[in-house]
Amino acid sequence: MSTSRLLGAMFAYIFEPLLPTLNYRKCNHGLNTHILFRTYGKILTSLFTALSVLFYGGTASAYFVQLDAQALSQQDANVVSYFNYQENNITSDAFDSGLVTGSNPLFGYAQNSVSVDLAAGTLRLYAMSSSNQVAGGSATLYDILTFSLPAGMTSTMVTAYLTIDGSVSGSLNAGTLPQDLYFQCISAAPTCSSGDGHDTVSLHDFSSPTTLAVPVLISDGATLQIQASISGSTGSGINPGDVAVIDLSNTGRLSLNLESGVTFTSESGVFLTAIPVPAAFWLFSSGLLGLIGIARRKKAA
Repeated sequence: MSTSRLLGAMFAYIFEPLLPTLNYRKCNHGLNTHILFRTYGKILTSLFTALSVLFYGGTASAYFVQLDAQALSQQDANVVSYFNYQENNITSDAFDSGLVTGSNPLFGYAQNSVSVDLAAGTLRLYAMSSSNQVAGGSATLYDILTFSLPAGMTSTMVTAYLTIDGSVSGSLNAGTLPQDLYFQCISAAPTCSSGDGHDTVSLHDFSSPTTLAVPVLISDGATLQIQASISGSTGSGINPGDVAVIDLSNTGRLSLNLESGVTFTSESGVFLTAIPVPAAFWLFSSGLLGLIGIARRKKAA
């Protein structure tokens, strides 16, 4: 991943959802602008530190989850925001701003909720605003995976997927609003080799469902880092009836495509351990139990 693309992604995640907020506060000198810049200065520092370590050396984070959310009523600058970056600590997090309004609810409202879960491999985002209000945020997860191949298998292709299911309507922030998946080698060749290791789609080009995919050719003992992020921010409407909704709460879900016998461990110890059992399995199981019950009744008769 090039330095320019890394910095571009960082600025997209941090500043694009905040542009309406920053512009609004610049025009209202009586507001506590310094509080806003102090808060997001901390966010910027944290992200630069984390991402520079992950991609450019140093002691890599074993795993982390991160949430960033803002809901703003621009009428009287009622802001509800949340930022949480947890390295090698928690494996899931969630936040819901509730409905945020100004002193006169007729001037609009905003709401944002985000969540992330390493065990389930899920990222969720919901942002809604009306009139000239703004809501947005991002959810990110990161882990390090080490793969084991069965005896006799010299190499295999492993593909990471991020499937995003949801809907987008109304005005969006004019930025790129990227949804990103990184799946990149940490161990050196020949145990691991890949190209760019990155797939992305802009929320402006989103259609449901969208699946990002990154294939990597590995051999036994390969170690890879995986990072997935979803983000979005509504735009500021003009009319009182304008409503914008980014509903990715149905989920962004990670998955891995592995050949039979290929296994992996994660630094978090929980990555993709809580994947729901497919509905087809339960249908098959219930049918099988039903047949067993019928057989027993016939035997008893």
